[in-house]
Amino acid sequence: MVDLAAQVLKEPPLVGCWVFLVAKNWIYEDVLYTPDNSYSPAYKVGLLVNGKDPDIVTWERTYSFKVIHEFDSYEQARVNLPRAEKGLHQ
Repeated sequence: MVDLAAQVLKEPPLVGCWVFLVAKNWIYEDVLYTPDNSYSPAYKVGLLVNGKDPDIVTWERTYSFKVIHEFDSYEQARVNLPRAEKGLHQ
């Protein structure tokens, strides 16, 4: 499973951006689908690690995002996330 780091702009009044780790298959027809906050963080990690297909009906949709890095695994993504985030500020 290929995992991605995706940059998503925060909505006002917040400033800056979020960096999400997402499964490559969570991007469908130029829309990023992410499980909402009704799921526990541990369950979300399980969805990501197992490459669960997104629920395009109930998951949150993000239309404006940028893939900033691609990783071969969730473990590699977690280890390298700080480096990917740092690259946004240089």
